[in-house]
Amino acid sequence: MRLLKLVRLRDVHRAVKFSRINIFTRDGYSCQYCRHKFRTEELTFDHVVPIAKGGRKTWENIVTACWRCNNKKSGRTPEEAGMKLLKKPVKPRWNPIVTITIGIRNTPDSWRDYFYWNMELDADPVET
Repeated sequence: MRLLKLVRLRDVHRAVKFSRINIFTRDGYSCQYCRHKFRTEELTFDHVVPIAKGGRKTWENIVTACWRCNNKKSGRTPEEAGMKLLKKPVKPRWNPIVTITIGIRNTPDSWRDYFYWNMELDADPVET
């Protein structure tokens, strides 16, 4: 592989994608409640403030959780469940060195399982 042309991206295009893999990476593949590290298949993400209580699907409201802690917390806030967050969730400021973008419509079906982890999550619509 060789670089034929360097394309400089504007900052708006360099934002960290809101995806499962980036949430797990930000949180160090650790449950933000019990603090243990897990493999990706043993993790899920949790809304700190549940959607039913007005929580949003944002970097600041989603954390990595193991299945056990996510079930224990259920549809409550951490305070209501008697649980503490390891750290406050924030939008990451790091950017990947290299990003490869492949149109999902043009890819073989056998590749789709691999894209699941790096697909951008649907954000909540912005209210005006």
